Amino acid sequence: MTAVERLTDPVAAAEYFGPITQVRGPALLFYGRPMSTTTTQHEVVGPVPVDDDRVCALLQDTSVEDREEAALEATTSGIYLALDGSGAPGAGCGWREWPNRIGHVAVISARAHRREGYAFSAAHAALSAAAGSGLLPQWRAALGNSGSVALATRLGLHLAGRQMSVELATTNE
Repeated sequence: MTAVERLTDPVAAAEYFGPITQVRGPALLFYGRPMSTTTTQHEVVGPVPVDDDRVCALLQDTSVEDREEAALEATTSGIYLALDGSGAPGAGCGWREWPNRIGHVAVISARAHRREGYAFSAAHAALSAAAGSGLLPQWRAALGNSGSVALATRLGLHLAGRQMSVELATTNE
């Protein structure tokens, strides 16, 4: 195990730092702008508010685990929705502005529309808007989430490394 892999392994991190109460990751981090020459195949609307009925319908069509991982509800940009032919959301994407002009991206697909290009269409629109606002888009893909890694790569983002966030247990002295 490399030093980076060791520092982004929850068990190894607990051995080094002590008791950990919460772990997010490990994950791969991608940065960059989406390819500008790419065309998308689905209609995209947005940004719409997180409480828009179409966003709520999208979130209801996803698992709790997917919603927690994506954290779409925590975005500050509004949501860019890729719509199917009937106007139903196939995927949604937005970002949360972080310090240093980082736009941390969140994307989620409806179960019925996975692998149909809806996430690509929504993400391309959101990433383009984030970059157009002067933000550096950041994409986080959980290790093992090959779909997220493939989507980030297809969008033209560049792998920068691995990441893991931990909350250390506090002791009362």
